[in-house]
Amino acid sequence: MSGALYAAPGTIPQFSVIELTRSLNEVAPVPGLIGSLNLFAAQPQSTTIATIERRRDRLALVPEQPRGAPANRNVMGERYLLQMKVPHFPLGDTIMADSIQDVRAFGQSSGLEGWGHAVNRRLEVMGHHLDATLEHLRLGAVKGLIITVTDRETGAPLRSIDLFAHFGVVPQETTDLPMRGPGAQSMDAAWNGRIMAASRLVGRTIAAEIGGASPGIAAVCGSLFFDMLLASAELRQTYLATAQAPTLRESRLFTPVSYAGIDFFNAGMEGVGGMAFVAPDEAYFVPLGVPDLFVEAYAPADYVESVNTVALPRYAKQEMLDFGKGIEIETQTNVLPLCTKPRALLTGRLTDATP
Repeated sequence: MSGALYAAPGTIPQFSVIELTRSLNEVAPVPGLIGSLNLFAAQPQSTTIATIERRRDRLALVPEQPRGAPANRNVMGERYLLQMKVPHFPLGDTIMADSIQDVRAFGQSSGLEGWGHAVNRRLEVMGHHLDATLEHLRLGAVKGLIITVTDRETGAPLRSIDLFAHFGVVPQETTDLPMRGPGAQSMDAAWNGRIMAASRLVGRTIAAEIGGASPGIAAVCGSLFFDMLLASAELRQTYLATAQAPTLRESRLFTPVSYAGIDFFNAGMEGVGGMAFVAPDEAYFVPLGVPDLFVEAYAPADYVESVNTVALPRYAKQEMLDFGKGIEIETQTNVLPLCTKPRALLTGRLTDATP
């Protein structure tokens, strides 16, 4: 049987695509560092193409002219449109009638499992998969390389979107932060401000790309990078004998540490199936609070009900199997997180601290 799900009264609940979608979107999201930074402004749209309008404006000095001469002509920057296809991420599952026959309802000492509970529980699990996928896509937008397909066994990227190539720009050079080795960790070493200098260079480089200082900068760090930062003599001497000393002494795994105008976050545990989202010795620097810098384009689902409608973040739908043997469930999201100025994205690399 195809089309809308039909059920006799008192047997299988009738869930429309709207009801299932509402249930899916109400599932509590899996915690994710990038999502918690609130970088991305959602842009639901009714097409499957994300369109970004850019203008190349740059300041220029106005040449002097003799009094009474014609004025210099103002020249506006070039405007252009960038169009990108919004990726499609579907996920399906099947609940057979026999799989819940004689099964006790979850969390209850008595009472048998019902279709409604079985569907909602399955949607919750599927929602977590979509949460992890979205977090990975957002991190890709922070890196400038959005990986849309990976090998499920090895995690190797198979398909990706290079934001630098799409915007026709070259990535910034990697910033070295000397925080590894005895020279960086010994309290006897003289504080020379190398981490401070590298951090300020990051801030100035980002400001040059976005046209002014950002309200804040976050560094999404791998575990080794974060640990070496906390262990460095430069950072420890800065906090020593101050009211902020407990920040290092009692630092929790996922509590950010602030230094040189940058909030450093430990993202070492971010990942899926043993695949880390951030390399242990790297960090990604992200400007915060910059309007229109990060956007998240959503496209409609490929369902008859959603054609040319304003997109929802996620969709869910179900179909009855032949002869009522079970129900097939599908969820999907159609989303493209973007950084509209990818040269404002910088990568930091852990290096040795030499005398």
